[in-house]
Formats: sequence, C-alpha cells, structure tokens
Amino acid sequence: MITVRRIDSEDLPAFLAFPDHPASVRDDIAAYLDKMFTQGAMRQDWCFVLEVQGEITGRLAFWTLPGSKQATDLVLWELPWKETECPSLGAHFLREVFTLMAGNLSEKIGYVLDSPSSSPQWQTNHQEQRNVLEALGFRISRETNRFEWQASNERTGIPSKGTHDLILYRSLPEQSS
Repeated sequence: MITVRRIDSEDLPAFLAFPDHPASVRDDIAAYLDKMFTQGAMRQDWCFVLEVQGEITGRLAFWTLPGSKQATDLVLWELPWKETECPSLGAHFLREVFTLMAGNLSEKIGYVLDSPSSSPQWQTNHQEQRNVLEALGFRISRETNRFEWQASNERTGIPSKGTHDLILYRSLPEQSS
C-alpha cells in the first residue's frame, strides 16, 4: 500500500532521518528546517512523507518567502532514486502532494537542483530528479554556475594583480577619472 500524507509532530525525527544521511548532514537539515519554521518560510503542514507498506520511503516539503501564505518551491525532496520503480513513485508522490496542497500553492512552483550537492538540501541523483520533474511538465527556467574560491595551504591570498589580466576591478571613483 502506498500512502502520501502530511507529517505529524511525532514524525519529524523520521522526516529528518530520511534518507540515511551521515549525522552531520541530518543535523544541517534539522537546523535548516528549524530556521525555516521560525522564519515562517516553511510550515509543518507543508511537510510530507511517502510510505510504502507503512515504511517512509520519501519526503518533501514546500518553502515560501517568510510571511507568504502560498508555497512557491519544493525543498528536501528525497526518494530511493536508484530503485527501478522510483520514477513512477516520484511522479505519484508529487501529484498527490500537489492535490493535498490545493489552495496553498502559488501559480508557479520551483525546485532548485544543486549540482554538486550542497547544504541545506544535500540532493543526490540529479538526473533521476530531473527526469521526474520534466515528465510532469516542469521545465528549466535557468541554469547557473556558482563560483567559489578557497585559499589552498600553499597560497593564502587572492592572486596578485597581473596574475589574471582578464578581469580588472575598479572602484567607482577610479572609473570616473
């Protein structure tokens, strides 16, 4: 038997524990969820689980700007992505959740698929998620690249002027002269 339902207060630990992430990731997700509840960007009645034969096999929640009455984004969407029935299970899960959220959804629902996986969602199996979303009519609205710079042990500062001549940064006063 397959059931899609809102979580109860006693379900919160199981919601946070699915899937079997390392403790540090679970703690990160728990802190994120607590922060979002406190800010009013998420609500417990916007958190759902998918149960197969009484066992939690999926989760997802909805997010919005703090104070908004309607959800705008899917977050924390997890399923056993590598299982063969997962695409149809994922589609069923989303359809059921959208039905349960009727009246609480904005006209557009987004989902950010971070690659590589990062805090706070720690998504895995990007292609499987993308396949389910596209099959349900979601489309890519924007692809972005995120850049990050970290000092290595050998180099502790930003490269000096002249190292990278392709980009020149000037302050506003320098540009007017």
